[in-house]
Amino acid sequence: MGLLESIMRLPSWNCFRRGIVWILSVLLFLSIFGLILTSKRIQSADDRSGSPQLHVPFTSTAPLTDGNLDNPSWGKTTPVELSRLTSDPEFTVEKTTIRLLHDANCLYVQFQAWDTDIRQTVRQHDDLYVHMDDCVELFLAPPVQQIIESVGFEINARGDLLDYRLRADEFINVGWEPRHLRLVSRHYAAGERTDGFVGYVIELAIPWSDLKRLLPDGKAPSRLRGNFSRYDYGKQGRALSIWSDPQSRFHTPTNPAGYGWLIFDPPAP
Repeated sequence: MGLLESIMRLPSWNCFRRGIVWILSVLLFLSIFGLILTSKRIQSADDRSGSPQLHVPFTSTAPLTDGNLDNPSWGKTTPVELSRLTSDPEFTVEKTTIRLLHDANCLYVQFQAWDTDIRQTVRQHDDLYVHMDDCVELFLAPPVQQIIESVGFEINARGDLLDYRLRADEFINVGWEPRHLRLVSRHYAAGERTDGFVGYVIELAIPWSDLKRLLPDGKAPSRLRGNFSRYDYGKQGRALSIWSDPQSRFHTPTNPAGYGWLIFDPPAP
């Protein structure tokens, strides 16, 4: 009888073998349990029921990117008001609306921000402190449930832009540049408009070809994921308003779990 066979006949060997089997069983159980938890986290983060949808009309006449609120092209779409996320009822949150249009070449976005006390200190491109000014934000992602990467645009009231790629873990890469993006900022003072609007307007024309990170073929999509938000500074501090509430402990507009769906309507027959 060999040495190995002699060892295997010892009572202690049986205890050792049972211990190994028990440890492997525990590890298998923990692995399966971890997969279940991960699946539930992914489902809750990326497959939320009730995510808002926004239908984006097709336009045969592209709006001029000039900040003019009376541009007839914008009359084809209904403004959508962002919702306040500030819990303090005494905290003043000024109104913000968005309008969207699209055609075969671009996505057109207009922010109209009511603001009687504009704060704008950043004066350069890709400044990471744009969000410390009065600013608006736009986030776009592929039309998938589990978002791995998105792109962000943060624009202060002066029109200074921070654009970046954003991973699901919220790591920002400012090296991404939409080369053909058109952007304008326009301020409206008291008495300038008959409707009483005072504040600023941000308009963007984003070519589909600049969104190849999201659209490999660079063509107009039928759907995208996205979100819109605004930071408004006043005497009481900073207020956040948003289109799709991320419903997380910390209201982070960049959180892809909170992105809604943009549905791009086809041209009229």
